Order: sequence, then structure tokens, then C-alpha cells
Amino acid sequence: MVQRRMFSKQITDMDTFLDMPATAQNLYFHLNMHADDDGFLGNVKTIRRMVGASEDDQKLLIAKQFLIMFPDGVVVIRDWHIHNYIQKDRYHQTIFTEDKKLLQLDSSKRYQILSNLSGNKMDTECIQNVYKMDTQDRGRLEEELGKDRLEEEDEEHHQFSSPSESINHFIATHQISFSKYQLQQINEFKQQLNDERLVVHAMKEAMSKNNDPKVELPFSYLVKILSRYVQEHVTYESLQAKITNTFRKSSNEQMPEWSKKSQEELCKKADSEVIRKLKERIANRGK
Repeated sequence: MVQRRMFSKQITDMDTFLDMPATAQNLYFHLNMHADDDGFLGNVKTIRRMVGASEDDQKLLIAKQFLIMFPDGVVVIRDWHIHNYIQKDRYHQTIFTEDKKLLQLDSSKRYQILSNLSGNKMDTECIQNVYKMDTQDRGRLEEELGKDRLEEEDEEHHQFSSPSESINHFIATHQISFSKYQLQQINEFKQQLNDERLVVHAMKEAMSKNNDPKVELPFSYLVKILSRYVQEHVTYESLQAKITNTFRKSSNEQMPEWSKKSQEELCKKADSEVIRKLKERIANRGK
């Protein structure tokens, strides 16, 4: 797959794009960078977490028609062929061929959903119903997902519970400032890990590795730690066992002979004859 990606100002300079929150714009750029040579991605959630974006940012990109999402969770960049031109000798076809069959390029090189597909029940309506975005819904979502970032919709539709008491206590004790959407993301990790202690431990680890005094806690690094916990199916017990084993290993290392002597032996005055011979050796070094 080609590693270089391009962006057209024809798209990124539109008011429709620039009116979106910076987090949604940032997500769009990262999705473009990670898409395959046909503009498809199958790991949108991973990239969202990696860049600190929310599901609302993704929904806004879909509502603004910068993305098309399929029922299987695959996403395609609608303006991919406006942004990028890939030479045939470097092009690798997408693995999401079934989803690609549901699209066609219009005269402006934008992906459009085929309205009728013979022998295939996956029509336009089915694809659009991923988020139930008809014309009326799209207008409502654009308004609510603007600068206010869907604060009311989060409470009514997502119903994310707030981080647990121990997480809140750690945040308050260390006076860490998280945005509402960062807290939402932390809560998603807590639900995936099913153990708030892992989240607190990840925060401690992120703070211990932070070399920038101006930053309370590097959130992107915290996301990497929590993502690793999820991918490796880490439990709090396994984490504590690993720490204990590391401590035992260091405790069992071979100690020098002098460290095994008692305090009385270490403080015992050396023999006068030994001291005299040592002084002679030192004096003879310069001759």
C-alpha cells in the first residue's frame, strides 16, 4: 500500500469542513492517512482512540458527508479520489470489495451510494440507516454536533456513566484537567477493562513517564497504555503479579561479600601492620 497521502484544499478549505470542531477535522486527516488505496478503513474505533477523538466527531463527519459508513463498521472517505491519485503500479485494491461494490464515482470523483443493486438487498436505505441519517436527521445532527459538541445528546442518547469514585479521586488529588470527551473516553476504557484499578494504574504510569512539567498528564500516552491493556487482556491481578516478580528478581540478585558482613565487622579497626604495608605500597607508586 502506498504510504504517502495527499489532501485537496478544494475539500479542506470548504466552510463545511472548517466549521467543524478541531477534533473532528483532526480525525478526518488521520483517517485519510490510515485508509487503504481505495479510501477504506476497518479500524475507525482504534484510530479514534489513538488521536483522542470521540464518536461524536465520527458522527459529525458522516453527517457532513465526508465519510460513508457501512453496516459492517467499515468506513470510506467520500472525497478520496479528489485527494489522492495513485499510479497503477503502486495501487493495491481494498480488501473490502463487497462494500466497494455498493459505491460508484460521480463526475466529480466523489463516492456515491448506488441506489439500486440487482440481486443485493443492501441498498442506499440500508447503508444510510447505520446512523438513521435521513435529510431531517442530518440537519438536526449538524446543528447539535456543532460548537456545543452535542452536550445534550451525550446525556440523552449515549448515557455514558461517569468515571468511578476511585478514578475521580485520583484526578482530583493530582489536579488533572480532562475535557468532557477525554473523560468519556476514559470511561469507555474502564468499561472494556471492567476494572477501574487498571485505569488508575495507567494514569500513574503515564504521569511517571511524563518529562514535560507543563503537562499534567499526557493524554495520548495514557490512551496508548490503556489500549495496550485492552489488546493484551491485562488484568489487575496479572499486573500486580508482574510487579511482584520483578521485585523478587531484583531481591534475589547476588550481593557482594562485604554487604554480608555485620556492622561490627565493617567498623572493626584494621591491623596496624596491614595499614603500614598499605602506606608503603601507596608511597612506592610514585617511584
